[in-house]
Amino acid sequence: MLSIEQTRQQLVLETRRIVRSANRTIRWCAGLRWLTVVLATLLALALFDCLLRREELGMRWLQLLTWLCVASYWGYRWLLPALRFAATPIDLARWIERQRPVLAGQLSTVLELSQIDPRDHRFGSGSFQEAALQQWTQSSHVQSWQAHVDATPVRRSALMFLSVVLLAGLFGIVWPVESGLAFRRTLLPWASNRWPQQDLLQLHHLPDAVGHGAVVALEITDTKPPLPDLVQVQLRFMDADQAEPLVITAQRLGDIAVANLPPLGRDGQVRAIGGDEFGHGA
Repeated sequence: MLSIEQTRQQLVLETRRIVRSANRTIRWCAGLRWLTVVLATLLALALFDCLLRREELGMRWLQLLTWLCVASYWGYRWLLPALRFAATPIDLARWIERQRPVLAGQLSTVLELSQIDPRDHRFGSGSFQEAALQQWTQSSHVQSWQAHVDATPVRRSALMFLSVVLLAGLFGIVWPVESGLAFRRTLLPWASNRWPQQDLLQLHHLPDAVGHGAVVALEITDTKPPLPDLVQVQLRFMDADQAEPLVITAQRLGDIAVANLPPLGRDGQVRAIGGDEFGHGA
């Protein structure tokens, strides 16, 4: 049978060990939840960019700022409290008592008795303290403390994190090029990562010189067919101060589009636009 001093030391060491385990559980749970939200947000933004394929720089910066705001907010809500939280044996004892009302304050009382000087009679005489400690060591509740450090939240958080990782891996397996480009565009909006163009328009039969007042018909083809439904030609005169070019809608004839330019009396530049291609100018 253990002596009273050994009983005190055993209670203190056991509760400190369980407290460290509880603190680790809380931090692991908060860390996994934060990583899950951060990775899920990044995956959602990458999918959003992959679907829209917009090239506006402001849109890409907005995606990065959204991701950083989400990471900062949930880091403040989950990570910081978990890192700052440090439970004491008494906190753990009171939490266990709330989970098991049958203990009715017994565990916290015994822990307090184990931490005071036996010669301090403010909490009862030495014989009373000794009797309380001996009664507790013979109780069946002693061996059940560790069971109250529930690892279920950690396992649930880990499962959610792994689910998001699997989704990200599936995204990378199905669309390896697009997924890598989408993640780079989201995290590095200042880098020149552009989506591959699906249309590549080309002008044909461009004359080197045009007579005054002559009408010119231009043929446009798509080297990456099919040709977009809407093909236009922009005409900008070299000596004009116009802010916007003249836009001529081409008539589609199968795999070729034909645009008739107005009578030309001065030098100008033309380029074809359609689909996601701004075309080649001349």
